[in-house]
Amino acid sequence: MTRYLLLLVTVLHPCLPALAQHELDAKLIQKTQDLIEEKMETDDIVGVSAAILLNDSLIWEKGFGFADVENQVPMDENTVVHIGSVTKPITALCAMQLQEQGLLDLNEPITAYLSQFNPHNLFGENGEVTVKHLIMHSAGLQGDIFKNSDLASGKYTDVVDFVNETHLLYPPGRLEYYSNASYNILGHIIKEVSGMDYAQYVHKHIFKPLGMTRSGFYMDSLANSTKIYDRKGQQVIDYPLRDIASGGIYCSVHDFALLAQGIINSYHGQSPALVGSATMRQIFTLQNEAVEYVIGRNKRGLGWYLFENPDGLAANHTGSAGFAFAHLMIFPRDRAAIMVLTNSQNGRELAENAGYNFLAEFGLAIADVFLPSLIDVEKQSSDQSVTVSKEILKTYVGNYGEAISYSRVFLENDTLQIIRGKERFRLIPRSSNSFIPLDSTGNGVKNTWYHFKDIGSLPCLVVKFDQAERILGYKFESINSKKWQDKTGIYAHFGYQLKAGDMKFESIELQITDDNVLLAIIRAAGNIQYPMPIDLISEKYGKTAGLLSGYGWTLTFSENDTYYLVDFAGLTFRKEK
Repeated sequence: MTRYLLLLVTVLHPCLPALAQHELDAKLIQKTQDLIEEKMETDDIVGVSAAILLNDSLIWEKGFGFADVENQVPMDENTVVHIGSVTKPITALCAMQLQEQGLLDLNEPITAYLSQFNPHNLFGENGEVTVKHLIMHSAGLQGDIFKNSDLASGKYTDVVDFVNETHLLYPPGRLEYYSNASYNILGHIIKEVSGMDYAQYVHKHIFKPLGMTRSGFYMDSLANSTKIYDRKGQQVIDYPLRDIASGGIYCSVHDFALLAQGIINSYHGQSPALVGSATMRQIFTLQNEAVEYVIGRNKRGLGWYLFENPDGLAANHTGSAGFAFAHLMIFPRDRAAIMVLTNSQNGRELAENAGYNFLAEFGLAIADVFLPSLIDVEKQSSDQSVTVSKEILKTYVGNYGEAISYSRVFLENDTLQIIRGKERFRLIPRSSNSFIPLDSTGNGVKNTWYHFKDIGSLPCLVVKFDQAERILGYKFESINSKKWQDKTGIYAHFGYQLKAGDMKFESIELQITDDNVLLAIIRAAGNIQYPMPIDLISEKYGKTAGLLSGYGWTLTFSENDTYYLVDFAGLTFRKEK
């Protein structure tokens, strides 16, 4: 349910002659259609629907392929698809409606609305975690709670109790980490404040005012819903998600366009609107420039990713429901939007990449989504010779967590070295904390820099390549291997198993590396393995040390007379003593 799908869109200025407007319309429609048809053929995508909104007009909407292959039902603009995490900006919008009415204050603590919110917190008081932290993914909560994660087993209001069994991963407001759990707690707050169930609230205050008659939730049994398909084009069962406030909405691409138009209307103070113009402009205002640690370095508004420069503004969000994907991109100033839905697991790449090809046409570029760089390479010539003392270099030595691995930084012959997976590089200083990597032949890695920077209390390793910049991870401590030796080995899954989506976790292996790093190797169906480095909080609790969106969890270690036990994000595993 993380966040994927297609983007593109348009900027049409009122001063353009009618012919120029018509030509731009035709160009964007043709470019979009050609791209979809090409990707459907090369990637074996079963069904796609898309729409383009320009100057308050729905200039194009169309379906491609099938919503139901077996019965030869075509995909069209009214086919209902699960939009996954594009639900999140809608949930944030609901919260902003309530704030506008004086019923909710984003800067108030979560505990003001959910008194039962009480996770383990090593960083301070839980009263310091605010509603805005939930919207901004900066509350310090882990990404997902897998326990009872399908709609038949649980409900979104269960999440707060599950969260209470975990630790905050990071200090609230200091680190931005994508979290479905946060948005389900936000949905719970909406329920408590409004006196209406989250789904009921969305129907009344979002869908109904905009005439979105083909939108709702799984429990609404919406007509004209698509089937969903795996990579081989085989139909799979749609297990609905408990997490309706972070990813539970279903809609057609036509309704998607109605939503986009309502958001644009709100931005310009026109009707029908969902909030006032000032509120909608706040939603599309950069909110995370002061956050110390933004994992993907992406600009965010309230519920949206932002592309922004002096000449342009775009807001987008993508959604994944395991096999279905959705994307919505809005250019609020220019009254334009594009939306794409697909019912096929093979549609991910189409969804992730297509819209970026259109940014340049509207005064924007990929680089406009990134916050100011942590590494200013323009001031550091790659030919510049710099001497850094051994004492400083020693402070960088250690293990740095990555999502499914870790980097080892060490000194050899007074030169800093790094091993990432099977690759090893010498790090040649270009300032006291910025380095260029050289491979075994002495050649530099093109357009790549490594940078060591303390972000808050975390010593971090940042990599910059081309336009992108990513915080690889933070330095964490090695373990006492003797204390953990008996607990290493393979733990078999038991109890509740994931039913929604395409992921089934089968076992966890605890392993100690030669660097005394504790790895939790998560094995999933299809022989998929995720070797995650663990940063121990105590002998009972650990957290994944990697920093990549969607890879943040806590683990609980316990034992009884018969078994060693591991709880991973609400799923349980055991091995005999």
